[in-house]
Amino acid sequence: MNRATLNQIVDLAASILFLGMLVTAYILWVALPPQTHRLLTLWGVTRHQWGTVHAYLSFAFLAVVALHLALHWKWAVSVVRHRLHRSAASGKDVARSAVAAVFVLGVVFGLFAWAIQSGVQPLPESQLGDVHPSSPQPVKDDSETLGSEVPSPEPTLSFEADILPILSEHCVDCHGPQTARGGFRVDERASWMGSEESTVWITPGDSDASPILAVLTGKRPIARPEVHRLPDRDVQLLRQWIDGGAPGLESLPH
Repeated sequence: MNRATLNQIVDLAASILFLGMLVTAYILWVALPPQTHRLLTLWGVTRHQWGTVHAYLSFAFLAVVALHLALHWKWAVSVVRHRLHRSAASGKDVARSAVAAVFVLGVVFGLFAWAIQSGVQPLPESQLGDVHPSSPQPVKDDSETLGSEVPSPEPTLSFEADILPILSEHCVDCHGPQTARGGFRVDERASWMGSEESTVWITPGDSDASPILAVLTGKRPIARPEVHRLPDRDVQLLRQWIDGGAPGLESLPH
């Protein structure tokens, strides 16, 4: 294969990969925007899976760009030396500059990866409420100001705003449209309410009688308990939702 043909193949591959990145970016921000929390699918593929495709396309595009640069490295070095009014580069100069460039890029990427990894921290319990900013918060009334001990009534939770984000974040990957481990799907009403052949996971109006909470708090033995256990705040929201009659559950398809 001659050099011209190889350059054409590399350029064509870069163009296709770049187009794929644009398409998947459109899907992630328009067709399946962040607020859908991956409960929507496009052609049977979840938002999380489309994100994986976008990442792989990006990595492949970077690899092709690196190959393109390698194929034209001698020309790039010559242009830079000409701009700096230096003499033409010899074969050794080109090789040394290539090694130096790889070394510098490796150091920069290593420092970048270290900075990113060291910056990742678990979210403090005090800030877990920020995960569901649309969750209603108890509002202090005048009775609190006057020292009254009469508790404020708990607000009614919304399935769409308060419960759906929890299910989307923790449950849908293993119990959703693509995978329904144990035959349970969070997007189907029948899975929650059960039947003669399947477990009844929820009793609207009575969280203590709802087995789902025993699973999510680690009180009921189940496979991979560390995966099923949810943060205390999410469990409390689910408990409050169930005690309130599990409003919105009827909106799920049977």
